[in-house]
Amino acid sequence: ITSAPTLCAVSSSELRVAARGGDGAAWVARYTGGAWQPFTSYGGSITGEVTLVTTRRRITTVLGPARYQTVVHLFAWSPEGKVLWARDGGATGGVSPFEPIGADIPLAAPPTAYALDDGTIVLLGTSPEGNVWSRALAASGAWGSWQIVYKNVARGAVRARRIDGSVTLVGVGANGVAQYWEGRSHYEVARASGTTVVSATPSLDSRAPGQRQLFARSTGGGLLWCRSEGALSEGLVVVISPPVLPMPEEES
Repeated sequence: ITSAPTLCAVSSSELRVAARGGDGAAWVARYTGGAWQPFTSYGGSITGEVTLVTTRRRITTVLGPARYQTVVHLFAWSPEGKVLWARDGGATGGVSPFEPIGADIPLAAPPTAYALDDGTIVLLGTSPEGNVWSRALAASGAWGSWQIVYKNVARGAVRARRIDGSVTLVGVGANGVAQYWEGRSHYEVARASGTTVVSATPSLDSRAPGQRQLFARSTGGGLLWCRSEGALSEGLVVVISPPVLPMPEEES
């Protein structure tokens, strides 16, 4: 593979992992029945990571119990800077080929996305000017228009996580420092001794309400970790315990 892998849970017993292959196409593997299945090509000509999002919709039936269909949505970035979209409806829906979503704005990095409880998917991307844009895909399949979420705040890709009932975006600011945004609040991740420049988009998650765990790659190649707990003061998150973990050296 030639990109970082991305993972999503389709159900309590199935996982999907996706990545860009050496041929430039998207490749996806399933974990089901307690074992990994071989990678399958989903085609396309993409650049960078693939984003996976799942939605679940009810299939109306006249007789018998209600049935549900889980759809895995794949979003990627074309070499021309367009957002590509494919869908995997499983045994009942099959796999659709990647296609542009249309009405594109120029993006500076592959998009990210997340799903709401009503089946809406929110797509996010960063423009070359550092603006974060969003576009919603309704459960009916209709795309909305692009809207600016934040202006002149991010450099490169952003990632989205739903934490504590709200959406958190994490990325790298124009100053090279890891940052995240929740609603109208903006936080910059720093050590007590000053800010820390990172070299790639961080990853963010939470183990408990009010807590944030963030991992990032330093410019020196080490793994940086920081956490925040309890109430946060807007504008700065001071790292409580920031060990710098060196990456393992390759064996000669």
